[in-house]
Amino acid sequence: MLMSEKPAQKKERKSIERVIIRSYPKSAFVAWTLFIISIIFYGLSVVFPAWLEGLGLAFICILVFTLFVASYEFNEIKTALLFTIGALIVVLISAYAPPRAKSTIVNLAHAGIIISPNAYLAIAIGMLALLAFIWVLRRFDFWVIEPNQIIHRTGILGTRERFPTRGVKYSAEIADVFEYFLFFGAGKVKINAPGVGTIVIPLVPFIRKVQRQLQEVLGYVRMKEA
Repeated sequence: MLMSEKPAQKKERKSIERVIIRSYPKSAFVAWTLFIISIIFYGLSVVFPAWLEGLGLAFICILVFTLFVASYEFNEIKTALLFTIGALIVVLISAYAPPRAKSTIVNLAHAGIIISPNAYLAIAIGMLALLAFIWVLRRFDFWVIEPNQIIHRTGILGTRERFPTRGVKYSAEIADVFEYFLFFGAGKVKINAPGVGTIVIPLVPFIRKVQRQLQEVLGYVRMKEA
């Protein structure tokens, strides 16, 4: 019995007509990191209540480190240098610090810094509320990239600034390693528009996806990992 075979129809990928870019403030990166850390520490403090002192100190250290990281841009070189210096300090203390100094450092875990499980949970809820607030605000402040124009929409009423794309140069950069790995693959987009100057759009999530979309709408640009 002969059966008629229908030719396989390949699904054509829909061409992208525009790219929507939303930038987030540094506070979103800090809030997201602290939300995740607070959830983890909440679970640990509930399961292992005897660890409360050590967890409290560790949480303070991570909080300070997160704020420090958010204060600067750490590219690949700076990140490698940061971890190298940190490892070197640990090795020097382990090898050359007198026993009394070592015992003092160890005793920091019993410094009486106790954070209750409910406090971790409250911090997580607070950070989540902050993230939700920032997310809502970003719905009213974004960039639209089209083949013939760039539009900046701001405000509830949708105020628009328009720039032509003729002669536009752009780049997508992974400017901060921590932001890229901890905040949804975030990076920075730079657009150089004649007569306007350089437009910097920081902390853009999913920067590699945005870069591919920009290639399709405006043309090819090499990905720069700073």
